[in-house]
Amino acid sequence: MMAVEVSQLQVEFSDFTLGPVDIRVEDGIVAILGPNGSGKTTLLRAINGLVPRAKGRATFGDADLMGRDPAGLRWCAYVPDGDEMLFSELSLHEFWAFYTDIRERSFGDDRQELLTRAYDFAERLSLSPGRVRLGEFSQGMRRKAQLITGLMTEPKVLMVDEPQNGLDFVSSHEVRRILGEVRDAGNIVIMSNHDLDSVARVADSIVVLREGAVVGRSSARFASADECASYVAAYFA
Repeated sequence: MMAVEVSQLQVEFSDFTLGPVDIRVEDGIVAILGPNGSGKTTLLRAINGLVPRAKGRATFGDADLMGRDPAGLRWCAYVPDGDEMLFSELSLHEFWAFYTDIRERSFGDDRQELLTRAYDFAERLSLSPGRVRLGEFSQGMRRKAQLITGLMTEPKVLMVDEPQNGLDFVSSHEVRRILGEVRDAGNIVIMSNHDLDSVARVADSIVVLREGAVVGRSSARFASADECASYVAAYFA
């Protein structure tokens, strides 16, 4: 079974050190939890080769994720909690046309299949952008556009930083359903998430970060947000 393997991953800043982190994910939905500043976003970015000073290894099968191996880029999708993956001067239709053309040229993906999936997800998430530029989108609309861009390629590994950030209750519920579908199709989801109710509903395991260090892991699902919160809070008592 192919797995995401993170080995001795470490990032050193002048005032913060992440790691070393060792994680192996073979299946299911893994939630990375911790307070602001604990290193969740840095960890996800480092795994995906977006932190140049990061040391260690992160692989999916034989693909070097930190080295931006083309095999990793084809089968692994990273959705950041920010706007860097969107081009603000383009409409969503223009951006997806550009993105699917790149996928077709780089990996041989069927451009029309990608677009069909994207617009199906857009309907599920009630995203009707019209001809408005991405830079004029609300936070929730941008979040939906980012998520769909990651989902349309049917990645074997989906890494998402705060998937429900900025979403209303209905859309947040639908995102939980979609993440569950990705997992049920045999794929891996690694996400950071402050919504402990969502974590309790969909996560199969959690990793707890505190000040850059992994301080807790659980492979048991939680019955409620309160149970999940109690488990996490024990590491900060």
